[in-house]
Amino acid sequence: MMTTADPARQEPDALLLENETLRVQLHDGIPLVASYTHLATGQTLLGDPRRTPLTINGAAVAWNDLALDHSATATSAAFHVTYGDISFDYRFDLQADCLRLRIDGIEGPLATLGFGGSPLLQMSDREYRYARISVSEPSDNGKKWWREQFGSVGGDEAACDVMRGCLYHPDRLCAFVHSSFPLLPERHANGAGGYTVALNDYRYRVRSRTMWPLDVQVVFLGDYNDDGIIDWSDWALWVNRTLPDADDLYRSTISYKMFLTIKDDQVFTTYPQMMEIVRALHNVADGIPQLIYLVGWQFQGHDDGYPSMDRVNPRPGGAQRLLRAIDECARYGTTVSYHVNIDDAYPDSPDWDPEYMTAMDWDPSDGGQPCGVVHTLDWELGHFRRRMEAMLRAVPVTRTLHVDNTRVCNTVGRDFDGIGELEELYCGLLPMAEWLKDKGITLTTEGTNGMPIDGTLLFSGWFHYDCGLIGRQMLHRKMVGGGPGRHFGELYARDYGLGSNIHVDFAYERREFEVSYLEDFRGMIDRIFLGSLLYLYFLQREMVVCRGTWPDDVHIEYDDGTVVDITSRHTMTVARGDMVIAKDNDTRCIPLRGALYLYSPVGDRQSFVLPRAWHGKPLRIVMLTRDGPEEHDAALPAHWHYRVRHDRIDFHWMPPYVPYKVTPAPQA
Repeated sequence: MMTTADPARQEPDALLLENETLRVQLHDGIPLVASYTHLATGQTLLGDPRRTPLTINGAAVAWNDLALDHSATATSAAFHVTYGDISFDYRFDLQADCLRLRIDGIEGPLATLGFGGSPLLQMSDREYRYARISVSEPSDNGKKWWREQFGSVGGDEAACDVMRGCLYHPDRLCAFVHSSFPLLPERHANGAGGYTVALNDYRYRVRSRTMWPLDVQVVFLGDYNDDGIIDWSDWALWVNRTLPDADDLYRSTISYKMFLTIKDDQVFTTYPQMMEIVRALHNVADGIPQLIYLVGWQFQGHDDGYPSMDRVNPRPGGAQRLLRAIDECARYGTTVSYHVNIDDAYPDSPDWDPEYMTAMDWDPSDGGQPCGVVHTLDWELGHFRRRMEAMLRAVPVTRTLHVDNTRVCNTVGRDFDGIGELEELYCGLLPMAEWLKDKGITLTTEGTNGMPIDGTLLFSGWFHYDCGLIGRQMLHRKMVGGGPGRHFGELYARDYGLGSNIHVDFAYERREFEVSYLEDFRGMIDRIFLGSLLYLYFLQREMVVCRGTWPDDVHIEYDDGTVVDITSRHTMTVARGDMVIAKDNDTRCIPLRGALYLYSPVGDRQSFVLPRAWHGKPLRIVMLTRDGPEEHDAALPAHWHYRVRHDRIDFHWMPPYVPYKVTPAPQA
């Protein structure tokens, strides 16, 4: 049976807030929600029926022991709460589709404000379903991995901490809580009595810093994305629209890592060889800007010298050749930056210092494995700023850095003056990211890496984009970068349909886990034209619908009518109207930058539908090669190669691994 609040049982002096969408009942004289009614559907959901007391600095405080002053209008209620030397403002405001709660104006020695498990939202109707992003139990090293979970209301599931979640009914309503608190803000429980959403404690004082005001929205949506059904995709789209877009640098470039060398091994790419790769990809990808992160540029190569980052590795060519390569790359629209590591510390590093490292874990007999950096102390003691300023003096940094596997769990299981996940995030990594952003530098990282946080707090992209469907829609254009699937091998058609830039390293010479320019230039072309260009096409659009069963039954819609259907790891179609943009790993016909990019690794006979505006128009068709564009294959007359029809281009024989660019012919 659906959870309802009986109007006959309404408290005599209950405070009612109402607008065109919602009616909210607060308990008499206290800042606590009793129920919500969504007026268009008549759906009523409970808040807290028990008047659960707050906890202040860990102790439960009865409502009668608080001094509460309040005022109200038809759509808002403001409470001023006083308890001894502590006071704060607790405000409720009805907005278009939500109730907004805000706690700020804090005075006095408040450290933690808890809600005692008080339900903020409850539903017992078993026709409702839930979707949520929770986290795994901590691994041995403290990592908590993202878990996207789906189910029905009513069950026997243990309560769990949740990053975000929603309740929905396909014909009625989608309801959810959206909090500003940065680390696992919600606790969800799904039992025989129904599903409850509560707020976890609000940590106001985190070491020497105070947390930003607690800002919580309880949101009620209908068919928000206009796809004819109400589900978690409406919630994901709503959240997506609250997040800032990633820097255009990440949304408009072919991005990859360039592997130079690793300590005690050969040099796989020199700086002159890197330039050969950049020029070839510039030509074959029609000048689309590139973004490169250099791996192994420091000390003696990859994973050497950290956390120091101020010595240029002489083996790929040294500092002067690096600077010349960066300048030359700029002429090809290519941004060069660096793969760095702020988490690991090696005992032979010039900055080795147990004062801010988990050095008690280091064993000199283990082959020189690193220990972890305590980000909180690294920031508070000024070491991060000192090391980063030394790096900025040693090499030019333009707009971006890639930080290797970043963690908030380096202190888990260790006594570091109470430093835990929240301290590592809020007193360490966050001020580091803000400091760099003030210098015009934003960050990407390796992946979620067991961090139970909204990645957009710190980063603009993941090299390995290994979240599920909820994360795919919720973070589309907000977190960009690599792709899902196999980190060191060919990607499946499914992975390209979800969206994938390059998340494997390029190198000049052959190395086991890299794509070699000398031996597999076709592999580079494949990743660019099967993946990167399609992903750049997706990034120009808003993902409005995403549903299915991860990972091999997925339906995605973009705001311009582009539809992606994934039916297995090897089969997918991307289409807009009658124009097939991508089919499996066989063909691409990608509209981008005023051109069509045609590609097929299988070649043979192919047919590509033209945009309607191009029907019957004269076209210019060129082959894209590592040496520059060619009008057509010199070995074949053009009419043997392809024929332009009114609405399509038919290839009688299309050479495999050769991209084509199609544009309207210049006017005579």
